[in-house]
Amino acid sequence: MPQNIYWISAAQPYRLAIVARPRGHDWLADEIEGLAREGIDTLVSMLTPEEATELGLMEEERLCVEQGIKFRNFPIPDRSVSNRERGSRDAEHTGE
Repeated sequence: MPQNIYWISAAQPYRLAIVARPRGHDWLADEIEGLAREGIDTLVSMLTPEEATELGLMEEERLCVEQGIKFRNFPIPDRSVSNRERGSRDAEHTGE
């Protein structure tokens, strides 16, 4: 099923978009394949491990790698904000 991809024009010349989380479980492989077809080359998830498990997304990173998509996880628990210092350090660690 095609994803709604919301491209952010203010990010020009870079390509940045927001998408809803992929459907999990049996649909996950098709969802990730669809993102790759749409030209998504890096996927950043902000789900916690518990949320990913609950939503059937445990294989998301592996499936992304199989489709040539870089996968990054910066979990932010619901009703909280990211730790800016940690986020900067994590971004440096990933080389991005």
